[in-house]
Amino acid sequence: LGAEAASVVRWETFKSGDPNIRFDFRGVVGRHVIFLFDSVDQNRMFEQLSLIQALQGFPVPDSEDAATKWKTYVKTGQYSWGRVAKLTVVIPWYRPCQMERTSRWQLTKDDSWTNGEAEGPWLDVPTAQTLARLLAAAAPAPPGAGPA
Repeated sequence: LGAEAASVVRWETFKSGDPNIRFDFRGVVGRHVIFLFDSVDQNRMFEQLSLIQALQGFPVPDSEDAATKWKTYVKTGQYSWGRVAKLTVVIPWYRPCQMERTSRWQLTKDDSWTNGEAEGPWLDVPTAQTLARLLAAAAPAPPGAGPA
C-alpha cells in the first residue's frame, strides 16, 4: 500500500491470535492500490487474502448506526459501498510453485511415498493452483439488499 501503508493498514491480532485488521478506508477508496504480497511467511497468508478481498468492496456504515454498534446498517441499507479503483497484487516469489498438478501416490510399507504406481490411491492437492484461485476470487457483493 505504498509509503503510506503504516498509516492506512493496522495489522493486529485478537487475544486468540486471529487477525484483527483495520484499514482507513479514506486512504484507499477510488485509488490504485499496489499490494506487496508476502508468500514467504505462510502465517500471514489468511490475513493478506482477507485484506485483498476487503479492498475490492466493503460497506461503510452510516454514522447513525454507531448507536447500535454497527449491527443494523445491512438490514436497513444505511451504508455506502467503497472499493479501490484498481488493485495490483505483486508477488515477488510464488511460494507454492511446485504443486501445479495432481499426481497419484502409493504409501509403501516403510511409510514412504512413491508416485510410480499407476493405480496409487492417494492424490496430492495442487497448492499453486489453489492459491492462484484464491487470489483471483471475485470481489464481494454488497450485503443485504445493498446500500439505500
